[in-house]
Amino acid sequence: MKIAAPILAAFMLAANLAGQHVSSAPSDHLVLLSSPDALGSVSLERLNSCLLELAEQWKLDPHSLPRITGMHASKKAARVAAVNSSLAIRRNSSSDTGDIYYELWLVDAPKLDDYLVGLENILEQHYNLQPTDEKRKEVLQRAARVENATVSIYEGK
Repeated sequence: MKIAAPILAAFMLAANLAGQHVSSAPSDHLVLLSSPDALGSVSLERLNSCLLELAEQWKLDPHSLPRITGMHASKKAARVAAVNSSLAIRRNSSSDTGDIYYELWLVDAPKLDDYLVGLENILEQHYNLQPTDEKRKEVLQRAARVENATVSIYEGK
């Protein structure tokens, strides 16, 4: 997709101009970009924690997780990228290396369920998981219980 690179560059520029930063997790598979006008906040640490919890639930190797770019955007910024819902997933490949990465679009003030559903969908697509609706619900509920019990110094929870 040719529009992805300019949008990514615009997010990085906007983050730098607003005095914010592009965060990276303690691993090489997750990064978070945020538009300065987005409502609420998205915690990279919580996103990473959710991803690792889902990987554990599915018995996936945490070292082989897909590359994910989290995009926390305002509705206005999301519309520019043709994202018209509060949660969107995109699968892309790098034009120079062909490496696959996913975009997780979280618009305005996402909730924990948005993190989990978005990341769950990415894992299902990447690993070609085909759970029943019942199994998916069970995994998401277990992950939500763990995450709701987690204390985060970044979010005051």
